[in-house]
Amino acid sequence: MYNIDYLPRTERILTWAYEMFGPVATNLDERAARLLEETIELAQSCDVSKEVVLKIVDRVYGKPADHLPQELAGVCMTLDAFCGLLGVDPAMVSEIEYRRVSAFPKTYWEDRHALKVEDGIANLSEVK
Repeated sequence: MYNIDYLPRTERILTWAYEMFGPVATNLDERAARLLEETIELAQSCDVSKEVVLKIVDRVYGKPADHLPQELAGVCMTLDAFCGLLGVDPAMVSEIEYRRVSAFPKTYWEDRHALKVEDGIANLSEVK
């Protein structure tokens, strides 16, 4: 492993994910599933009910998929507004979390990922 601290934040985090999980970390559907999982956990921590989450899923999947860059921009704007509501900087909280999770050994992440694979929510497509 080499020192990745000099890389821009997004490259540093993707490099860390690749080092912990291997090539599957660069699969688009894997990254999207992990983002969805974290977003649901965020909603849960704000007392959004499972029923509301499922209604949102039904509503979204009841429409055609939109253009990826536009949806990514919507995620970024929504996160920025959420962080504004809380009075926190998204880059700052990301950096704090990166430092926290990068302290765990690779085996910790391998074990967690293996459980997600068993549950059918990880390794969703062939490793590219």
